[in-house]
Amino acid sequence: MAADKRDWCVDGRTFNSKAVVTENQGYSLLNLTTGEYLVYESRQEGVEFGWSGELPGNVGFRSARSPASGVRFGELVAIQVNGGGYLCYRRRRSGIPLGWSASPAFQWEFRDLTLANEENGIGDEVSTSRQVGLYNHVAKAYVLCGDRAKGINLKWKNGPMQQG
Repeated sequence: MAADKRDWCVDGRTFNSKAVVTENQGYSLLNLTTGEYLVYESRQEGVEFGWSGELPGNVGFRSARSPASGVRFGELVAIQVNGGGYLCYRRRRSGIPLGWSASPAFQWEFRDLTLANEENGIGDEVSTSRQVGLYNHVAKAYVLCGDRAKGINLKWKNGPMQQG
């Protein structure tokens, strides 16, 4: 299963397509490789993630800058998933090293990888229905869909921990 670093789309169909992504809204994270939405799902191994074909509206974002209006490319954000908490890098025995935090974990950054320059749209507002890369600053890599023997089929790309 091959995936591009631009493996995600913040889906805001519950609001307005191509609207600016704001904090603490009920968005959905659509994986473009699977065509399904990331959801919390209890499992024996790996991070408690699963896929759903239904639009869940289960994800919220918090910006590290305060006060924030729209979420911007290149800024640190925390990702909150209903049922789990704030998504963060966490070592584990199997599956991708991700876990949950009770408090915001400002480890994530949206990147616009469609631009030809190195800036990746830094400073531009993230809008719904736009193909984006989801970069973790602790892992120093993108998270995307990929084959895995145990846990959800997510992996790191282009970082020192890309096999994780």
